[in-house]
Order: sequence, then structure tokens, then C-alpha cells
Amino acid sequence: MRVGTSNAALGGNPMVGFHVLQGVEEVNTEADVDDSVIMPAFIRKCEHDDLDINLEDGLPNEKRAEIRDGWQNTLPNLVSDLPEFDSVYEMIDDYIKSLTES
Repeated sequence: MRVGTSNAALGGNPMVGFHVLQGVEEVNTEADVDDSVIMPAFIRKCEHDDLDINLEDGLPNEKRAEIRDGWQNTLPNLVSDLPEFDSVYEMIDDYIKSLTES
């Protein structure tokens, strides 16, 4: 699945992806959420932000270090008990893969 229209995928602001991903993490904890609405909403969000992200293989590994830097530099000021990056990244990656499986 490819979303968006340009190759700006997380390039200008690595935290853009985690703002979207934070929503996925929160949704994943809710038992009564219809997963079928997540990918269409994500696609609309990426199109609105002019992002081109291919989620068929999960999160973009080539941006992992850049996303980690944004996580460590931005989120501690916003989240009092920030979870460890790698565990959250893997959990979200697995969840996204489960949404894109046919």
C-alpha cells in the first residue's frame, strides 16, 4: 500500500511519523476500535500532509535513526513517562504490518 503524492516521507520533519504513530499506539490499546478505519484515515492524513509512505513492509527502517532522534529530543518534554523507543517502534511496526496483510 502506497499513500500520498510526494517523496517527502518523514524527510522534512521526522516527528510527523510519530505524531501519526502515537495515534496508532493509542488505538491499538482500545479493544472496541474497528481496525478497518485506521488505514483509510492514515492514507487521508498522508495525502493531506503530502507524504509518500509505503507501509506494506512496515515502518521505514531507513528513517529509524532519524525518528529515534526526534523521539529522544522532542517527546521527553511532552510525555512524563516516555516508553523505550525500540519497544514502541517494534510494536507499532508489527501493528502496521497486521493492518496491511491481505
